[in-house]
Amino acid sequence: MKRPHRILILIPASGIGGIATGLLGVLKRINRSRYHMIIVALQNGPVVRLIRKSGFRCTVLLPSDRLFHLKRLIVREKIELIQSCDAAAAEGILAARQLGLPHLYYAASNIERAFKGPSKKTLREFRNLIGVWSESIIVPSKALAKDVFFSMPKNKVHIIPWGVENHIGHFSQSRKEMKFKNSTKSVGMAANFYPAKGHLDFLKMASEIHKRMPEYKFVIAGSLLKHPVSVAYKKQVVRKIRRLKLEKIVQITKFSPHNRNEFFRRLDVLVIPSYEGMSQAMLEAGINRIPIVAVHKGGVTEVIEHEKSGLLTPLGNPKKMAQMVMRALKTPRNSRRLGREIRRRVLSSFTADQQSRKFEELYKSVLAKTKINRLGAL
Repeated sequence: MKRPHRILILIPASGIGGIATGLLGVLKRINRSRYHMIIVALQNGPVVRLIRKSGFRCTVLLPSDRLFHLKRLIVREKIELIQSCDAAAAEGILAARQLGLPHLYYAASNIERAFKGPSKKTLREFRNLIGVWSESIIVPSKALAKDVFFSMPKNKVHIIPWGVENHIGHFSQSRKEMKFKNSTKSVGMAANFYPAKGHLDFLKMASEIHKRMPEYKFVIAGSLLKHPVSVAYKKQVVRKIRRLKLEKIVQITKFSPHNRNEFFRRLDVLVIPSYEGMSQAMLEAGINRIPIVAVHKGGVTEVIEHEKSGLLTPLGNPKKMAQMVMRALKTPRNSRRLGREIRRRVLSSFTADQQSRKFEELYKSVLAKTKINRLGAL
């Protein structure tokens, strides 16, 4: 019997987010008789614990001389293909090139939007360089491909969102843990703390809604990343809550990997105030039939059709966002219809089952091409 191909997935291991939950959904559905998946993280943290608890092996690289240890692991494990995700791309592409292995770059988000100043140009050039050196670039949406990798040949860029598990999970987070009473009406956002996620716009929106609908509370679920930008940004968010005098109506809570479905099902509306390559929170809320208000930008527009499967609002316009959210809150019958439609939309095209098959097809193609190239070299 032919042994399965050995594929290494390299992840940054930041807060629980799209890479963690989306990757897990795909890993559970990859054909294990064909592909043996080995997960390697740049640093320890909740993502690593989540992957291990789900029954998958996950190795954490030592902080000193990561590239050396990564190459040793690749040789020892007889890896045939490396796939790097976002911030782990530098180590992944260098190891692949030095060992003569094919490399796939999964660009899950528009990281250029997370930083200000000249670093934007540097990041874009760096990402394009990784794209040139990789056999294929994987992005979660057409929008991200167009915005970031517009200079790349179209046949090199593959659109594959992580996808979402097509079931509604069990309840594991109580109302008490969210510091809400059972009768509390709530509007929420789910995003780790870095500037691109739009927490400040969410707070301005919350202030606008509170003036007209004081019975509603607001919750922000997300992790603080191990990065100075994230630490400074969360402090800015907390200061903004105080400045707007929202301490009694805004709750910041950690986004546990085991309570995501419960979190979404406790919301009346999910708000996505940021540009997203493809929002995993949107897919997870959608599978739970939660009405969504999102900015009319990025990958969300490939899932949400305004007025049909959600409500769209301009990027960077908290007042308009507040109007859309209040509209959803005041029309529960229509909101239920939006919830049903977004679930139907996610199930039709964005499940982990569907996306895992696309990953398998890409792996098969790249490995076959690599084999042909090696035979040609001989």
